[in-house]
Amino acid sequence: DTKSYLSLDLPYEPFEKIRLQLEKEQQLTLQNRGEAHITVITPPEFKKIQKKISMKEIHQLAKKMGLEQTSYTPVCVGKSVLTQSGSEMATYYIVVDAEKLFKIRKAVHELFVKKGGDDFDFLPEKFYPHVTLGFTHRDLHFEDGIRKDASSCIYTLRPEAPR
Repeated sequence: DTKSYLSLDLPYEPFEKIRLQLEKEQQLTLQNRGEAHITVITPPEFKKIQKKISMKEIHQLAKKMGLEQTSYTPVCVGKSVLTQSGSEMATYYIVVDAEKLFKIRKAVHELFVKKGGDDFDFLPEKFYPHVTLGFTHRDLHFEDGIRKDASSCIYTLRPEAPR
């Protein structure tokens, strides 16, 4: 697996349903990747950690901690906007609660530091778990000054009965 990030892959259909509803309500068509996941470690984070830990080691650690069995709770549909040279770019996503993902990030951080990594190169608590639904131009990220957390909610989600 040569991906430069760690993610929890999710069934797409429930998220596609929400995106289609959102597009109707907001009267727009969003670009999307046709899949759903929660990024646990982002490519820019991995760029810093890879000096000390390989993606293989990260995957092994995540697997051992039960990444694939992680439960999560959808909180709301969030929207973030970035205005660049007068045009507005927007990204829509579902903010989720997922305690175990923070634990996995903390474990990766511990391993990184144990192997001589700088404590401040990877901040496990700087993490906003979400599932991207779609975007107008490109996905917007933390590096764009975007925080995909509950402060960006535009719709709350009613908890569904567990599937």
